Amino acid sequence: MELRQLRYFVRAAELLNFTEAAHASFVTESTLSQQIKQLETELGSLLFKREKKKVSLTEIGERFLPYALRTISDADESVRLVKDLQQLRSGTLRIGCTYSFTIELSKVLLKFCKAYPNINVSVERRTGNVLVDMLHDHKLDVVICFDLHKNDSRLKCVPLFTTKLSVVVHKSHVLADATSISVDGLSKYAVALPNTGLFSRRQLDHALYYRRKTISPQLEWNDVNLALRFLETGHWLTILPETCLKNELDFRTIPLNDLDVNLKAVQLSLNDEYEKDTIHAFTELLTS
Repeated sequence: MELRQLRYFVRAAELLNFTEAAHASFVTESTLSQQIKQLETELGSLLFKREKKKVSLTEIGERFLPYALRTISDADESVRLVKDLQQLRSGTLRIGCTYSFTIELSKVLLKFCKAYPNINVSVERRTGNVLVDMLHDHKLDVVICFDLHKNDSRLKCVPLFTTKLSVVVHKSHVLADATSISVDGLSKYAVALPNTGLFSRRQLDHALYYRRKTISPQLEWNDVNLALRFLETGHWLTILPETCLKNELDFRTIPLNDLDVNLKAVQLSLNDEYEKDTIHAFTELLTS
């Protein structure tokens, strides 16, 4: 049994089409079909039902698939381990971050890329739940988000910092010199809040619900950079984690004097798996 045969089998099982599977595997259909046939011969069982216009997995094929996936994953992980022994002279780092961490992450990545110029870094910006799913699917190496309280034993959680939700305005806003404000006091001003699907908005709504208070936004957004563009008009205010505006001189944070919402930032990676050296290096910069 060869690893390439397992890869061909998995691709064919995903697409249920030998022609498309061969194209996706960059081989001819005859090569893919022959290799799968050899695999079936070695196993002594058919993995596919072959009909004129379609193929489907046999019962044995369906039960064999997760083992094939696990074998391929273990093989790929062993290759990653060996490559990491090259002392970060090459490699990749796949980072996921939620919308609130865009500004903070860019500063850390600047340091990382200067320290390790040959490491290829990719960044995915999604909601926390989507990023955790991508982490479980091995599409990301590490996720930076607020603590989702999932209590998932498969995740390794590294605490980063704690921040508060505060009112944020541009320096040209009439509230720019305010030292604090109440939730009820916000009703006098135009408010732009995060979309209801974002973690910070869910935490805000949860706190408001238990205090029997409401905030009616005029605008809603799903991107911090977009929110800052709104604030630059001097018309709107928003509510953000204070760290989103760290070192941003054109904006002011104003504490809510009757609403205390703390958010814990964490770094997530998969537990009980080999952790790449690039993750260790990134974590050191992030927590320093």
